[in-house]
Amino acid sequence: MKKWLLACLLLLVMIVAGCTPTIYGVPQERWDVMSEAERVAAMDAYRARQAALQERMREQARQRAVAEEARLAREAEEARLQQLQIEAIYRGKGTYGDLLRVTLHDGMLKFYGAHKPYRPFSFKIAAGEAKEIQVVSQRGKRAELLVSYDGGNLLIDETPRSHRSQATSLVYEDAWSHGKTYPNLYGKGPLELRGVSATVDILGTPPRGHQARRRPQVIIVERPAPKPEPQVIVIKEQPEHHGSRQPQVVVVKEQPRQQKSPVGMINEHPQQPTVKKHPAKNQPILARDSLVRAGPPSRISIAFKGGKVMSLGKAHRLVPQSILLNEGDVRSITLRGERGTVKLQVSYLDGEIQIDDRPGKNGKVTRLGYEPGWRSGLKYRVEEADLARLEDLDILVLAK
Repeated sequence: MKKWLLACLLLLVMIVAGCTPTIYGVPQERWDVMSEAERVAAMDAYRARQAALQERMREQARQRAVAEEARLAREAEEARLQQLQIEAIYRGKGTYGDLLRVTLHDGMLKFYGAHKPYRPFSFKIAAGEAKEIQVVSQRGKRAELLVSYDGGNLLIDETPRSHRSQATSLVYEDAWSHGKTYPNLYGKGPLELRGVSATVDILGTPPRGHQARRRPQVIIVERPAPKPEPQVIVIKEQPEHHGSRQPQVVVVKEQPRQQKSPVGMINEHPQQPTVKKHPAKNQPILARDSLVRAGPPSRISIAFKGGKVMSLGKAHRLVPQSILLNEGDVRSITLRGERGTVKLQVSYLDGEIQIDDRPGKNGKVTRLGYEPGWRSGLKYRVEEADLARLEDLDILVLAK
């Protein structure tokens, strides 16, 4: 009660002070007793202050205009390069898996506030593309369906000009190479999918040997630690079971702190261990100097493909979701399980991904350092990490 009363008194004093009449910044009472010379000096000082203030405001406005012009130019150039890449993919110059055919049928979509059956339709979409598809109800009503594909995550029924996606998400699978149907899809986007079936096919010819399997390899990588005593991560690939079409999995395990392993590489076989999003070698789409950069990429996609969300002591299956990060970004993402949610802080700094499921609580951070396999897609299985509310987290990292 006392704090509230004090705040009211302070506000009243500020209002009264603001209502006091001034002349050239001098209170009326003082102005009345000033000499002529003092008044002239006060007027000169007031005009100088106003001129400096206006000059500062003009300079700030100029700097904002320059920064905005640079931002627009940068976004325009990025959009131009992205469009060139999309056009190249449609001409057949992309990597296998960059071009999809999606067919929607069955169920209902929302037309003008009511769910109605619609005419089945299909469309093509390239990696990095977002487009609007016109859908038609059985009685001829029309609506726009916004879809996008980032090379690892297909989003159906996005919300235009919104940073909070409620689209139906389908994460890339090897089964798309021979077509896979997702029945009975429900969504919360603008058209609110109800019982919709979606069939996804990869267009193009699979590369030779895309079903070949590699023998497991082991790499030991030291990661930086805030304390003098180093922390060590062991990254290893697990062999696939015979007949399985699932991609190999990289397992990330934190070792006990008292063990100290030298930084190095144990390589049982000459080839580098990579797990590709698309089972093919990357082919350049445009000139190397315009699209391909050496070292860590400036932009990446992180797809949380599977795992378990811990809620009230129970584990619930993770709903797949992805996030795009530019170099230097620190963003928050809420992962949802069948029950419960987990808010993560994900950052991409100096070529290193940092994942923290206890942001602001001084928790430990899971770190994934840059690997060349990001260029074609590298999948991690985080099993014994420091994440307190997630288990067996499957992550796909893809350079954009």
